[in-house]
Amino acid sequence: MKYKAMIFMAVLLCMILQSCEIVQISQSLGLEKMTFTSDLQPDTRTSLVDGKKVHWTEGDAISIFDNSSWSNSRFAAESVSGNKATFSGFTKADATEYYALYPYQEGSLCESPATITVRLPGSQRAVPGTFDTGLNIGVAKAEGGNLFFRNVCALVKVAVSVDITDIVSLSLSSSCPLAGDMKIVFDDAGNPSMTPVSSASVKEISISNDGNPLSPGAYYFVIAPGDHKFTLRVRLSDGGMYSRTSASVLTIAANQIINSGNVPSRGVSLKVHPCALVNSSDLERVRAAVAAADEADPVYAAYKSFCNNTYAQSSRTAKPVATIVRGDVKGTGVEKENYMNIARDAAAAFQLALRWQITGDTSYADAAVGILNAWVDVCTQINANDNNQYLCAGFQGHALGNAAELLRDYEGWAAADQDDFKTWLRNVWIAKNEWFIDTHGGPNNCPLHYWSNWELANLASMLAIGIYLEDTDLINKVYVNFSEGAGSGCIDNMIPYEPVPDPDGYGMLAQSMESGRDQGHGTLVASICAELCQMAWNIGLDFWGMKGSKVLSMCEYTAKYNVKPDGEYICTTMPFTPYSYCPSGCGCANHSHGKEHTAVSETGRGTVRPCWDLIYSHYRHIRNESADNLHYVKLFADQLRSNGGVLTGDGGPGDSRYGTNSGAFDQLGWGTMLFYRGE
Repeated sequence: MKYKAMIFMAVLLCMILQSCEIVQISQSLGLEKMTFTSDLQPDTRTSLVDGKKVHWTEGDAISIFDNSSWSNSRFAAESVSGNKATFSGFTKADATEYYALYPYQEGSLCESPATITVRLPGSQRAVPGTFDTGLNIGVAKAEGGNLFFRNVCALVKVAVSVDITDIVSLSLSSSCPLAGDMKIVFDDAGNPSMTPVSSASVKEISISNDGNPLSPGAYYFVIAPGDHKFTLRVRLSDGGMYSRTSASVLTIAANQIINSGNVPSRGVSLKVHPCALVNSSDLERVRAAVAAADEADPVYAAYKSFCNNTYAQSSRTAKPVATIVRGDVKGTGVEKENYMNIARDAAAAFQLALRWQITGDTSYADAAVGILNAWVDVCTQINANDNNQYLCAGFQGHALGNAAELLRDYEGWAAADQDDFKTWLRNVWIAKNEWFIDTHGGPNNCPLHYWSNWELANLASMLAIGIYLEDTDLINKVYVNFSEGAGSGCIDNMIPYEPVPDPDGYGMLAQSMESGRDQGHGTLVASICAELCQMAWNIGLDFWGMKGSKVLSMCEYTAKYNVKPDGEYICTTMPFTPYSYCPSGCGCANHSHGKEHTAVSETGRGTVRPCWDLIYSHYRHIRNESADNLHYVKLFADQLRSNGGVLTGDGGPGDSRYGTNSGAFDQLGWGTMLFYRGE
């Protein structure tokens, strides 16, 4: 006992001597010990208790800045009682103004006139029911010996329900900075405001628990105030991811709590393959129709047409080239455009893979694998002296990704060959897709310079390949760009105006960005958008229903103007809001290409594309939309189920109705065979 007492006395003596040394050093620097009584303004939060009460926490420390040297002095809590605390430390006693920062940040600076630089972290620790200690920044200007702290951050609350147990992180992104380096400025009345330092701002923040699943409960993101349109992303323990985007921009003030509700239960699922354009349910439906062999069944009729298609024959072989060129060949080392080689071979690979899935005959799978392997062995790049190469990267990448997704479990596709194919997809195709989506076609163009079909094609390629690669980052990029991107592939840019009632009483109509351009491209937007929406749906993302099913209104508009159910168009005029394409000042380097669309274009009117049974089937049989809201889409689907009066289904590449040039390969097609579920 005597020995323990001696040790205790020695430790106590060291502490006293150390304390005396700190005092002596501080005094030699002109610092004196001071004490501030700290309080919290109403609703200011350093932590949350029961989601309501506000408290200081034992162990809290603050920074004190004086206007004599603007040094950053650490003051520690000596006593804590609820929302009151006493903080002591050393600072200049002869200063005339003192400013405080919670929590203490060693690297924080303060300079005249009353500007504090802080850092709000982008990676935040998940604490159920509250936020991590020290996250919610508060500041105060001393009034005598008193500090009345005010928060300069805002909070976003999200709840994880008890039936979700596999979430490892939540992230929040916005077009406006959420975290990073911030400046806090006091006005003449002592009121603080926080703004981002643009060069070091962070637009996505995350909450996690060191890789462990988050337990049920409420979680809070601490964010910078601003005009935010949020995307909440949920990452799962199996590598899955899903997202939800707010419907509008929210102006969020300091100390405000935004309740974003529960974590959405429907999300990306890559557990059951295939799950790109075609899933196992679609294949089972086709197999059942083939087994029944009912000549009056549109699915069976379409299947027979499919089997006769030139691109669905096991005798097909590949015609690969080293450099794929679509566009100006100057500088490519190729004499003329050759992209139709990959257009035909990608379509064949998809149709052969599909025929194998339906019939089980491995000769079709072998032919498809042979085509894909041949291109990997020979092709090294997509190139052109202009941006037309990105159309190929989009449309044909979409076909290749879907072909591979159908073949992924085929035993005859060697693992090594499949690995090489995955690398080829990333290096040759995804690299092109991402550049085009990230830059919207390059720095000399405004984000809307390239028409919607360009971005939609590249998004479709990224999604199909992302599903095959099980790459949730690629999938997430597609979601963000379709739901809230700056480019023409974003739903609100693709469909620039709100839907209007159909003058003839059938639901709602919405023109697309390309409705005033020509109908060849207007119908293309409907077809590639439909296939993009279906792929998203098959992994748990609802593009079809986004913004009040805005895609349906666009499809109804396009169908009404182009359908000819009895060989005659059904309307002479269409509602149309004038649209300015790349007007002066749009941001493009070249200002000579702008156009003013004042009416729906008659050019190419009546163009047919194989997408209408897919659109009708989803909205009528999955979403249970009324027949009136699908009136024109159904008319077009009915029109394309027959060819020359013979029931054939709507077909795909190789069907003479769609021609033989690139437009025939802009979509995968075969919607009647794959998606028809009845009237």
